[in-house]
Amino acid sequence: FKVAGKMDDKIWKTEEIAFGSNQLHLALMDNFLCVALKVKDDNPLQNSNSGKDVYNGDAFEIAFSTDIEASTKRQLFLSSDQHLGFALTKDGVNSWDWMEEQELKTKEFKTMETEDGYVFEAKINLRDLDVENFEKGMLYGLELAVDHGDENGRIMQERWNDPGNAGFHTNPSLWGEMYIMTEPEAKK
Repeated sequence: FKVAGKMDDKIWKTEEIAFGSNQLHLALMDNFLCVALKVKDDNPLQNSNSGKDVYNGDAFEIAFSTDIEASTKRQLFLSSDQHLGFALTKDGVNSWDWMEEQELKTKEFKTMETEDGYVFEAKINLRDLDVENFEKGMLYGLELAVDHGDENGRIMQERWNDPGNAGFHTNPSLWGEMYIMTEPEAKK
């Protein structure tokens, strides 16, 4: 997988996660979480924020658990939970790890403008998050969000699991689940 912003790599031949006007693919490769996101947007890649404010414009957010025993009904984050954000611009990507309150060490990100929006690709080193690996055949909590904005900030947020309820960034009970499967399972 080469982070190029084109979504043409072999690993993206799996079924997409569709929510709102967005098409998303997630994959695990070695100890990397790989992301490919295609967004419809009339005013793409507008975000001048960094740090904890990366959500305030065009952005991608992902929150997930790394503890298979964590209750899906918990309303508070555990130290094993993750929440990452990416400010998406024409000039690059600003990342933020809200759990560690710092930029991600990994810098393998790319955005590319398309006719009707943009594509974002990322390769996130899970070791940088102190995540050793995910167990195949297990369920983990997951929530995804695409923030739409302009030069003044975020206008709206499209969420995958619970589109009608804001607050996933503080309340994991709003998350859905991801099932970790092997490559042959993913191709079925």
